Amino acid sequence: MYGRAVNDSNKVDEIAARVWYELMLAGGELLGQFDAGRGCRLSTFVGTVARNMAKQMFRADRRRRLREAAVARREQSEGGGPRELAWRVAEFVGCLTQREREFCLEVLLSRDSAGERFTDANSWQLRSRIRRKLREFARD
Repeated sequence: MYGRAVNDSNKVDEIAARVWYELMLAGGELLGQFDAGRGCRLSTFVGTVARNMAKQMFRADRRRRLREAAVARREQSEGGGPRELAWRVAEFVGCLTQREREFCLEVLLSRDSAGERFTDANSWQLRSRIRRKLREFARD
């Protein structure tokens, strides 16, 4: 069923494991449905179970790929996702001086710090410099 499209032995192993699990599930209930008196071989019965498992995996893989593509398109249209934003913030913070970086991390990007180490005048000056650098960084 996979054909040349997928040359992944892990997929084959996964299907075999799922078939075995399905046959042994609930005390072998599915295997108990096999009846040699109907003229069916055990290999045909197991092959049918394997084909159904492979179809389920195909569908699941297709749905997963579609969901991932949709998320990637949405992140791209929104200018990246949370990882992209975190990377850009880290890149920007790396462009700051040591004092600006401390202020940015302790005051601007922190939720609980009041920034007692910085006077009002110094805070104003650092905010102004960081804002200017952020505008330049965003322009680039």
